[in-house]
Amino acid sequence: MKRLSLSISLTVTLLLFIAAFAGLSPFKFGFVGDAQAIIGMPWTPLSFAGVARRSMYRTAVYNAAAVNAASYNAAAANYAYANAAQAQASAANAAAAQAAAANAAASAAAAQKAAAALPIGSTVPYLPPNCSSTVISGANYFNCNGVYYKPSFEGNHIIYVVSQP
Repeated sequence: MKRLSLSISLTVTLLLFIAAFAGLSPFKFGFVGDAQAIIGMPWTPLSFAGVARRSMYRTAVYNAAAVNAASYNAAAANYAYANAAQAQASAANAAAAQAAAANAAASAAAAQKAAAALPIGSTVPYLPPNCSSTVISGANYFNCNGVYYKPSFEGNHIIYVVSQP
């Protein structure tokens, strides 16, 4: 029985192999039968895209070989202008970052002052900034400048309960 199935499978494989190389197979695997370049397709020699691509490459090569002082000066001026614009933008970004940091520090101080005034057992939806996680007696607490918060669930949302560890 094994010999019969082996001979049948080898015969079918051989027939598929012959059909594939003879071009009779609907699978069309194997070598390409006809490779034709159609004029107008992007990678053919006489297509507009091919001519444009080669022209671009030739222009780039000619310009790279024949660079003169005027183009160097123009490039240097553009580079200097771009650097000046970037310096102005980074200075503006630095000023904005300093202002944002000052606002964040002020809001953190206000939040800490407000958090320090919270009684034990009150809940907050978010932790104040700069909290560290600590485990005390097997329970996870968040220490936010001396105020301890214990995570808890209210429905599907996590809330934080002000607690004494």
